[in-house]
Amino acid sequence: MGKRLTSQNKAKDANNPILVTPRKSSVQFKIALEDALIAPYTFKKAKAEGAKGFVEFIAKTVGKHLSITAVENLYFRTDGPHGAKNKERIGEVVRDMYHFSNGSRQFRVHGYYNAQNYFCLCRLDPNHRYNFK
Repeated sequence: MGKRLTSQNKAKDANNPILVTPRKSSVQFKIALEDALIAPYTFKKAKAEGAKGFVEFIAKTVGKHLSITAVENLYFRTDGPHGAKNKERIGEVVRDMYHFSNGSRQFRVHGYYNAQNYFCLCRLDPNHRYNFK
């Protein structure tokens, strides 16, 4: 058995109190609706292919109990004018918006992570019509 370097797992600095943090690789990917979807990217406007794309996304992510890291590795879209994330005002809060596919080039869902690590759905984009500015 090797020697331990330290038994300390907290920093003495008040600005960075925890040295060991839980990783997203162990946190299960979950979807929530905290607010109404942003028009016109709603379920009401989604035709059959949009609903089917969303069902496929749920089946491939939440249905398989994947972690956040696994979902990001498989379906996170990194293309876009600002890279993988975009800043967007949702209500009164500026959020880091993420977009995911379901494995198809066309289908996208847009949202942000809340404090409980839920992916909060904001936009259903079955035909990839929304472009971040």
